Amino acid sequence: MTSQLEVLPGAHLVANRGGVIVVVAHHLDAPATVESPAGEALTALLGLVDQAARTEQRRTGRVFARLATNWLMSLEDEDSVEFGVLTPNESGLAVFLHGGVTAVLAHADQSEVLHGRDAGFTVDRVVTPVPAIGVGVFVDEGGESRESLPARGIYELGAGTVPGRGVVLWSGAQGVAESDRPMLWKRGRPMAQSKRQHIALEPGEVAPLQVESVAGSAAVPGVGAVAGSGAEPIARPDPVFEEDSRRHWCPPRRWWPALSRTRRVRSGPVLS
Repeated sequence: MTSQLEVLPGAHLVANRGGVIVVVAHHLDAPATVESPAGEALTALLGLVDQAARTEQRRTGRVFARLATNWLMSLEDEDSVEFGVLTPNESGLAVFLHGGVTAVLAHADQSEVLHGRDAGFTVDRVVTPVPAIGVGVFVDEGGESRESLPARGIYELGAGTVPGRGVVLWSGAQGVAESDRPMLWKRGRPMAQSKRQHIALEPGEVAPLQVESVAGSAAVPGVGAVAGSGAEPIARPDPVFEEDSRRHWCPPRRWWPALSRTRRVRSGPVLS
């Protein structure tokens, strides 16, 4: 699966350990260190990630969930740590939340929000398949939590630990902006290339054509009649060109006498 792991700016801790994403809340004013509560929690959680990887032949997230639950129960104050973990697997991903963290699952048609604080102890979910848009894990701040994913950025965390408020695992490759679409030219003006115009032509192959009515044109046998003669206006093909192709549509020879009375037949990438 092609994906992008984007970190949102913030003072908490975000880590990527072999594709498993860990977000730990840091609520002190000073930056987090290895000795700070958040730093110690992150070190312990990454150790559990490594232990689960050694135990599972195929990563599922279930072993980590069991190890993390046992670790939390061993703490004197389990509420002193707040974290979220995303474990991608072959068919989807596992979501594990504890405390003031929120996960947003953005599907193609709807979003689902999971709050760690709403659970009696932890949120432990296996999501199949991976949401079409992406999954985010964010630390709640000021009693408020995110309810949706932010706009997609360009930064990506490959591995390691960085500061941040949260993380988004975007599904799929970055989309192409509308301004980056290939352009066709119509009488000297750019015209946006639509999806239906992305065609591949083999030598000697004729491109599929769209037709439009053109008033005032001479009759073309089998296509239409002269406008004003009581018959339907002529239907003239609208050629569609491949972006980098130098092969242009040319009307059949039997049409030439009729077309020459209305306009000169020109070759080249001109759409009219």
